[in-house]
Amino acid sequence: MAKIYISSTYEDLKKEREAAAKAIRRLGHTDIAMENDVAYDKRPVDKCLEDVRNCDVYVGIFAWRYGDIPEGQNKSITHLEYEEAQKAGKDCLIFLLDEEADWSVKKIDRKEKRDKIERLRSELQKRHGVSFFSNADELSGLVSPAVSRLLDAQKPSPVIQTSWKFEEDFKWLEDLIGKRFGKYVIKEKLGRGGKGVVFKVMDTLEDIPKAAKLVPPQIADSPVAFKELKREVNNASRIIHPNVVKVLGLEKQEGQYFIMMEYIEGRSLEQILADSKEEKLSETEVITLMKKLAQGLHESHKNQVIHRDIKPANIMVTPGKQLKILDFGISYQVTKSMTQLVGEDDKTGTWPYMAPEQLSTDYGRENEQVDIWGLGVTMYQLLTGQLPFKHRDQIKDRNEKPYELEGVTKKIRKIVMKCLAKDRKKRFKNMEEVLEALKNVSKKKVKVRPKVPPNWKWILAAAAIIFLVVIGIFIKDKIINKLEEVPEDVMKIQAKIGKEKVYINNSSYWEADYGDGIKMVYIPAGEFTMGSDKGDYDEYPEHKVYLDGYWMGKTEVTVGQFRKFVEENRYITEAEMDGLAYTWTSDKWEPKEGITWKNPGFIQDDNYPVVCISWNDAVEYCKWISEKKEINFKLPTEAQWEKAARGSTGIEYPWGDHEPYYKGEWYANYAAHDSWEKRGEDGFGFTAPVGSYPQGAPSYGLLDMVGNVWEWCYDRYGIYSNG
Repeated sequence: MAKIYISSTYEDLKKEREAAAKAIRRLGHTDIAMENDVAYDKRPVDKCLEDVRNCDVYVGIFAWRYGDIPEGQNKSITHLEYEEAQKAGKDCLIFLLDEEADWSVKKIDRKEKRDKIERLRSELQKRHGVSFFSNADELSGLVSPAVSRLLDAQKPSPVIQTSWKFEEDFKWLEDLIGKRFGKYVIKEKLGRGGKGVVFKVMDTLEDIPKAAKLVPPQIADSPVAFKELKREVNNASRIIHPNVVKVLGLEKQEGQYFIMMEYIEGRSLEQILADSKEEKLSETEVITLMKKLAQGLHESHKNQVIHRDIKPANIMVTPGKQLKILDFGISYQVTKSMTQLVGEDDKTGTWPYMAPEQLSTDYGRENEQVDIWGLGVTMYQLLTGQLPFKHRDQIKDRNEKPYELEGVTKKIRKIVMKCLAKDRKKRFKNMEEVLEALKNVSKKKVKVRPKVPPNWKWILAAAAIIFLVVIGIFIKDKIINKLEEVPEDVMKIQAKIGKEKVYINNSSYWEADYGDGIKMVYIPAGEFTMGSDKGDYDEYPEHKVYLDGYWMGKTEVTVGQFRKFVEENRYITEAEMDGLAYTWTSDKWEPKEGITWKNPGFIQDDNYPVVCISWNDAVEYCKWISEKKEINFKLPTEAQWEKAARGSTGIEYPWGDHEPYYKGEWYANYAAHDSWEKRGEDGFGFTAPVGSYPQGAPSYGLLDMVGNVWEWCYDRYGIYSNG
């Protein structure tokens, strides 16, 4: 006999809820519900949610009223019950009033609550295979077979039911939170599901946090099952990949076995999808995530480990945007061992994400292609917010095709559909093929970029960053000091801008403050010496160039400034999309996997120059800041950059002709330059915060024009003699 919770409703669904309860009782099960007049009932919310957690099946019935919002909450009791059922991993049966049903307008919410019930109904339809009813009798006829099918499919035995109630088996461990257990301190419970309970623990010997998954005593006490689990854990521990949570091994503490894993902070893709405004992600985001997922799965398959339960809930994204696959191979072995101990079939997975061969032997034996199917379902859901199949039988039926994948490009649709081919001969053969297809989609989006970064080869290269230049528009403000000294060409068009502060800095150059840490310095019109007869061949010949006046960014664009751009636009850089960035070695640029502007391989904060940025990324940033400030920001041309760095004369460095380390003082960050005697002794092993070397500024007052990192220019690289 099962406990079935019926969602709380207003009086509008009183008859329908009674009909559902009778249908459940006729099947011999117990219905649990609040009073019908819930709109006026002050029964504690905690009691309702506790009933949801203790039930076996949740039945949600929804019409056009959102429900009573308890004091101190921002969601209705009905909405809270549903979310609790999802959180507790309960099977959910959802029944919605048909939109065409004859329904009194008095039973329909208006304004804000109408918006909320519509959003909730939409969410339910995207997440579940819902059934529609028009009246109480029709609902009764739907509830009875739906409950029977669900419980028959589960086929629970008393042994399995007892075994999976981890909240009872390991309640004693929850009581130890904050206390020591063996060499660990139990910090918190991270999650619970049908496959086990996971705790965050602190290793007191290594002083690092870890994740500990409890091994059911039924497995630990069975020699055969425990041997199989050990083998699976050992296999999983061999997977070393940045996109896979590292399995550390089996440990026994005070008589209890744990599967130890690295501890990862972040959110699951399921949570990210639920939190997104459109309940789906952009194609760019999805392709980036799926490439990382495919890379991790490819590595696991090379180690003969199949996941078998790929879904958004088992994929985590860290605050640094690193994708991590959870539960590698271990949930499968736990489920297999538990079911074999009582003679049940060892079907493992979550049915909306399970491949046909996992649900039916008619499709042959399982292999790594089940993970390709799981990737396809996950990709489909991230792109649309919905599942490709609403019922288990649709997956098993050879003639049933996925629901139409709309709103995506043809090439991406082709990849998803090939992952979801029921005939495995038509599916991708392995993850390597999937990865190649995903990379080909990304390649088509890459625009033409400069061949290499511009001149001045001696600048330390961590990656590429951005300087800004404003051309043809200048600044006016109520606060202008020494107005009579403003250059004539500034005065002519200063009226185009009205809020920024313009002032003379150190009585030698004009500086404009745009807010958000963006400061621009005016470079006056005139002739300057470009190139060098003493430098590399591509800097020949030394020649005179005339430039009109322009404004140049005083410092390199910082991590903090670039972060605002990324967050406001949900932008993904090309390094993140490709899974690699180019770094400077002793004599050339070389690709390196896993480094991005957020994680360049060394410590940085928001005041450091942003690195691992492509030319295309820099251009997109300029477009964004131009719209934000209503001013035409661009990358500087090479000529503009060189004049800003050298001034009007032909000196070798912005500060003169001596090297960056001179008379006990540093003029630039040059930690990695191998030709200078004092290399690496400037206090910074890699990049330095912007503006750390004001003494190295050229006559115009710009900072970090030498050292620190490379800067992008707008124009293409070219030898001067050919330019």
